[in-house]
Amino acid sequence: MHLQVKYGLITLINQDADLCETIGKADLTCPLEKGEMSLTKDVDLPQQIPPGTYTVLADVFDQDGKKITCLTSKITFHR
Repeated sequence: MHLQVKYGLITLINQDADLCETIGKADLTCPLEKGEMSLTKDVDLPQQIPPGTYTVLADVFDQDGKKITCLTSKITFHR
């Protein structure tokens, strides 16, 4: 998958990652079943995160490089 995290116009993260390795942090395993999925995960975040709106973009590809899904999310941190 290709993952981007932006803070306004600033790109904080722009990297490729193995989805099957990454989803283990969400207590999931590959292969994922086809269809909609809802996931809730509580995490502790550092207090040093600046308040504001962050945009998370993730494009997921199969082993042949074909896009199979995408995710766009906006997260707002308040003080």
